[in-house]
Amino acid sequence: MPAIDTKPIVSLLEKHSEKITKVLEGQPKNVVYQLRYLLFPEDNIGYYYKIVFGHLIPWGIVIIIFAYLLNLGSTYLVKQSEIANRRYYYETLSDAWERLDTTIGRAGRKKMDEALKAAVRNQEQKSKH
Repeated sequence: MPAIDTKPIVSLLEKHSEKITKVLEGQPKNVVYQLRYLLFPEDNIGYYYKIVFGHLIPWGIVIIIFAYLLNLGSTYLVKQSEIANRRYYYETLSDAWERLDTTIGRAGRKKMDEALKAAVRNQEQKSKH
């Protein structure tokens, strides 16, 4: 059996398809303007979840932990500085008190003790108010 010649049918279909496309292109198109905020994508959802749960959430947790550790470190440094200042003042005052105690004698020592007790009483009264 001889081969069937499909060229006339193909050319006829091409002409009709061109006519159909021209008619469709010539028709007015409905344009709908939308302003939407999408929390989740409409397509390729699997890739979105892979990015969010695979990358963003773990890195977010790491950043939050790092910020918390920085805050703890800052608080620790402030406390250590306070402790060092208190230690310095204590050592300075105790050294001065001992030098003064060795140079003034018994009468001076009694006056120093009275002054110390009066200072403690004043401090207690201030802290109550």
